[in-house]
Amino acid sequence: MPPDNPRDDRIDRLEAEWHESWKDLNTDGFGVVGRILLIGHHLDTDGTEVLREFDLQTGEFDVLATLRRAGKPYALSMGELCRDVILSSGGMTHRVDRLLERGLVSRAQDPRDRRAVLVSLTDTGLELVESALLRKVERATALTSVFSEKEAATLKALLRRLLLEFEDINGGKPTR
Repeated sequence: MPPDNPRDDRIDRLEAEWHESWKDLNTDGFGVVGRILLIGHHLDTDGTEVLREFDLQTGEFDVLATLRRAGKPYALSMGELCRDVILSSGGMTHRVDRLLERGLVSRAQDPRDRRAVLVSLTDTGLELVESALLRKVERATALTSVFSEKEAATLKALLRRLLLEFEDINGGKPTR
């Protein structure tokens, strides 16, 4: 095997190893997917670290961010939250209970439907999720600053196309 190029990444090295042991194996698709998987792992780890600064877990942030994204009055029914976060009602109840204990959300009867429960951001929850979101956006901007505007736009378009392919294969269902 030839010596590693100092600019080779982990996937370059794996592809070289495959080429040495199985010369006619085409690893082009692996080169793309493998990098996406590794970058996803790094982004997940980085995102967890950012949220740790705010004493939040990813699932808790998802609920708070979904409520914030809903706009004023920053409230959704439990059913809407389950649909938007793609979580079972039992899982959502557990998350909401933890957020209630911390004073980040409130829970009340939905005035539109007495059988439903409405979850709302508290002022403390709103302040926390906005701070965490700003930090996550700042981090994403820093991480992607290696790209020119044109490169970033191209990458977004290519990744969108790949994601839509998965969603088409999955019958339009989210790939989460």
